[in-house]
Amino acid sequence: ARTNYIADSTLASGVFNTNIVNTPNAIVAPDGTLSGTLISDNTTADSHVLQFRYATALGVGTETASVYIKAGTSSDISLQLADTGGTYTGGFIRLNPQTGVVISGSGTVDRLPNGWMRISTTSIKTVNADAYFQIWFEDSINDGTKTIYVWGAQLEQASAASSYIPTTTAAVTRNADKLSYDTANWYADGKAGT
Repeated sequence: ARTNYIADSTLASGVFNTNIVNTPNAIVAPDGTLSGTLISDNTTADSHVLQFRYATALGVGTETASVYIKAGTSSDISLQLADTGGTYTGGFIRLNPQTGVVISGSGTVDRLPNGWMRISTTSIKTVNADAYFQIWFEDSINDGTKTIYVWGAQLEQASAASSYIPTTTAAVTRNADKLSYDTANWYADGKAGT
């Protein structure tokens, strides 16, 4: 089983924004629904970050954060796992959402054919401290013009991201992904290999 600890995976609510504006239902998401969220910086001369605080719920261990992004006007964003005590190892990927090219850190970038990409990063948390899932505008110049679309945020206790687990108001646990298919007639046409 896997659990997504992000309470609202569209990031339309339940987040703490520092100089960020959320516009929910601004774009068609990868699942075909109008549920993608536009995040924009503002003109405040300070950090511009969207973050979800998940406190001490996960304890210590390996955690993976993932989110679907689609380019807006920003050309430099990062996905990070951070805490108040600096007890994470890893948990940072910085990239250009226009190209999908990783600038620094480590993680994965999986491109979808519709312009969306899913990015993920994994970290090891060594102390049970308040922690945050964060998306940063690294290129903000405090002029209110940087944007990016986000959807499908996920935080899991695992060494890699699993398939998307939607949430709306609380964490959701689902059974493990399983692949099954009928093999009763596999060789019936006489064309299958041995």
